[in-house]
Amino acid sequence: MTKETSNKLYSFLYLFALYLGVKLLPLYEWIPIYWVASLVFFILYLGIIFLLVHEASRANLKPLKNESHLSYLWLIPLIIGCMSNLISSWAEGLSVTSEFYITTLLHRMGMTLCCVVIEELLFRFFFLYFLQDMIKKEEHKDLFVILFSSLAFSFMHVVNFYGNNPLAVITQMGYTFVLGLILGFIAIYFETPLIPIIGHFLFNFLNTDLYSMFYVLKMDATYYLISIAIGTFVLAYAVILYYLARRKKEHATS
Repeated sequence: MTKETSNKLYSFLYLFALYLGVKLLPLYEWIPIYWVASLVFFILYLGIIFLLVHEASRANLKPLKNESHLSYLWLIPLIIGCMSNLISSWAEGLSVTSEFYITTLLHRMGMTLCCVVIEELLFRFFFLYFLQDMIKKEEHKDLFVILFSSLAFSFMHVVNFYGNNPLAVITQMGYTFVLGLILGFIAIYFETPLIPIIGHFLFNFLNTDLYSMFYVLKMDATYYLISIAIGTFVLAYAVILYYLARRKKEHATS
């Protein structure tokens, strides 16, 4: 392992540990005033984002370049995946169960955006670069890079077993693995970290933040069947995306 490669790994590990440490802080228990605790979280998250940008700049990391760049029309299935919970609720005919509060929505948007930016820079930037350096075999290299980064992204959510429903966490690990695959493909084949950030934000915001303001999630058989169907559709899209990118790369080199 070269010094440059090991530095990418060290940056990823210490920033990842810092991020998990902040997420696990019981600030809402320590600070009784809700908006003050939220403000502290915002400041800490912004500090981690600053460190990520600083480390990327110091290592001269730039968006991955790939001659297999594809049309942005291939992002449409990602939008469908981002609306999976809403689609499930509409299919079941669930009615709105809560009132809308703009301040709550803005707060959730801000927190979600900070976490998404951090996670995407960690897993679809630093960790992707590290894996690109470590995996020497050229054939299907992108596929292995995406697979390993998605597994790491999924296992990050193991921390949620603390104080949460185990079945819900296992489900979360499953769909975050699929989400990681999609975002990994996008990070490589669309040559920018911005698109994965937008896709990840929409997924979390639409499926969790916005959804929970209007509906109560029913994790019944219908929910799982619809979620599996949507996940299978989006996963098939990722396979097609990879196949098209491979063909485009082969034509470019032939």
